[in-house]
Amino acid sequence: MSSYPTPENNVTLRTGITIFPSQAKAMDQVISELAERSPAAFILVTDVSGHLVTSKGDSDKRHLLALAALVAGDLAASQEIARMTGEYKSCQLVLREGEKVNTFIAEAGLFLVVFVLVARDVPLGWARILIQEAAHQIAEIISTPSDDVSSLKIGLDDENLQDLIGEAFDTLLKE
Repeated sequence: MSSYPTPENNVTLRTGITIFPSQAKAMDQVISELAERSPAAFILVTDVSGHLVTSKGDSDKRHLLALAALVAGDLAASQEIARMTGEYKSCQLVLREGEKVNTFIAEAGLFLVVFVLVARDVPLGWARILIQEAAHQIAEIISTPSDDVSSLKIGLDDENLQDLIGEAFDTLLKE
């Protein structure tokens, strides 16, 4: 289910950015691939002020607006904690491990936030890599002029994922 914006209209968010139809379509492609590859039970994209951008998966539609606001607030609080402890970096990712599902909240550039629910049996490293790549691509989509979005290489393709996994292993071995 897509909420604002749709591939048919554009929407200006509270943060001042406008999401155009070509950008909405590209974001929907990224979150659809993320839902399939991770596999995610639910994905929500909101702006940093809590304005719902889009969602995919099973959710009570009555709670989407409240969830979007809570996700944005959660990320803002986590960012401030990281700043106060000297651990802030761009592309923050917040993980909560639950009994049945794990939740991830990821920065998607300066203006958007991605919230993802995955089953507990999905390996955390796999989900983390996919979610961070999807968040990076969403940030790139939003920062690209709408006329140029079609020239972006978007999607969670196997070659790109192999590179990301290799980089993650290299980082692990260096530590």
